[in-house]
Amino acid sequence: MNFMQVDNFMSPRSNAKSSERHIVYHPDAVAGRLIAIGAVLLLMFAAVAWASGLASFLRHSECRSWPTLLVFGQETDASLLVRGTVPCSLALQAPSLAVDELKMATLPENGTVMSRGRTGVTYLPGRNFKGDDFFAFTVHGRSALQEGTSLVRVHVSVR
Repeated sequence: MNFMQVDNFMSPRSNAKSSERHIVYHPDAVAGRLIAIGAVLLLMFAAVAWASGLASFLRHSECRSWPTLLVFGQETDASLLVRGTVPCSLALQAPSLAVDELKMATLPENGTVMSRGRTGVTYLPGRNFKGDDFFAFTVHGRSALQEGTSLVRVHVSVR
């Protein structure tokens, strides 16, 4: 039991017995409640700190890419804007797209690029890199319009 009810409590300031009922909390119950309140406050503080850190991370890390409309047999330019060191993906789009092969033609100097199967690529800037980077890849396939191989040149701006 966390508390006890005491009848006819003797007041320490007087020798007279009181006819009032008093509730006296057990010291372990008080300590337990203080610990629980402290834990709740600590969790609230941690949640606010985590949310603040996440907001700061999101404010300083982002990827902006625009889907690249692909016409097989024609060269295409694409752009990525990266803030921070987050992976940034570039998706390929074409009417009735059927990509048979995606190959890297030139690799970036200041980051890494990975193929996402036959649907696009993902660029990851090098640590502490800021500036412009470039890479290119070829795509062979067919669409509703035509069949062929396309060179996709990608300009990456890392801030």
